[in-house]
Amino acid sequence: MSSGRETRAGNRRRIRFKTTMHNCIALRVMQQRGWQEVEEDYDWELFWSDVHSIGVFSEFSHSKLQESQKLNHFPRHVELTRKDLMVKNMKRASRALEKEGRSAEMDFFPKTYILPSDYGLFREEFNRVGGVW
Repeated sequence: MSSGRETRAGNRRRIRFKTTMHNCIALRVMQQRGWQEVEEDYDWELFWSDVHSIGVFSEFSHSKLQESQKLNHFPRHVELTRKDLMVKNMKRASRALEKEGRSAEMDFFPKTYILPSDYGLFREEFNRVGGVW
């Protein structure tokens, strides 16, 4: 792997990055590869951020990415990475497919409960089936 991008002249150009995390292995790796840390708000190709700082690029903000800019997280990623929110979205998708008569497309998705809020539903299913599995 190269430590930078090739320019048209064949010279190596250092990748510019911005980070909000200054005590992490990723920062050391980028520095060891000769990448250049920048302080400017938009003069970077990679923004390595904690999950809280990535919100500046949400669909509702005025900050837009250039085509060459990359992030290590994407806006609203918690909808997939937090199990409770992923379950909520999977259940929503399941209901939508059921309305279209396509519920078989979600047959891989097991009954799922978010405790303690779904305890009543869990207990009801547990008693009906006689166990969890």
